[in-house]
Amino acid sequence: MVAMQDGEIRARGFPEEVVTAELLAEVSRVDGKVEHTERGPRITPLRARDDDRETPEDAEDASPSPEAK
Repeated sequence: MVAMQDGEIRARGFPEEVVTAELLAEVSRVDGKVEHTERGPRITPLRARDDDRETPEDAEDASPSPEAK
């Protein structure tokens, strides 16, 4: 597998070596969770790095504001 950004090779190797949360954030500008499974890496996108909205985990942890009632 080869990961490229702006026409440059950023990483190459087996998917288990190349697909990381750090590289996903740098190359694709996406915060995500990477799980390595027997079938290969599984990527769960959480949010775009340029996105100011909360992640699903943030929304679950937040308590409602008094104005929301």
